Amino acid sequence: SLLKKQMPTGMAGKVSFPGPIGDRAELIKCYYNADVFAFPPVCDHGFGLPPLEAMAAGTPVVASRSGGLVETIADGHTGLLVAKNDAGALAEGILDLLQNDSLRTSMGRAARQRALTRFSWDRVAARLSNLYRDLCECDRPGASTTSRLWQQRTQNEPNRSS
Repeated sequence: SLLKKQMPTGMAGKVSFPGPIGDRAELIKCYYNADVFAFPPVCDHGFGLPPLEAMAAGTPVVASRSGGLVETIADGHTGLLVAKNDAGALAEGILDLLQNDSLRTSMGRAARQRALTRFSWDRVAARLSNLYRDLCECDRPGASTTSRLWQQRTQNEPNRSS
């Protein structure tokens, strides 16, 4: 592959591109054993669970700046975001992390911390519950800004049922 040809001598033999992995236990093992997780979607992803799973395993991510990945990955802190459909930038980001042990280690630690503190199922459920509560209280005095803005938005939308 092009990426392996650009790697320093001795590094290409240490890199693998496993392709699709169907077994969940094997996938988790791969996340923990990886030095870097590359995620170059060519379309916008609503969220991007695979990079978050890699982050939870302490693996820094190099991904395309696309969809929800810009909220999941803190560029330069938990991984690197590169331009969408830019194979050269993706390869450069991967090589940067493979060649810099201290950066890769610090990003991996930060990635795990971010995944566990911001995106655990308990945290996501609590945030969603709070949002629903705010939306249900939008007519009440003292309603949150979020619920008031939602109410204004939905009142201003044309009725699509007619």
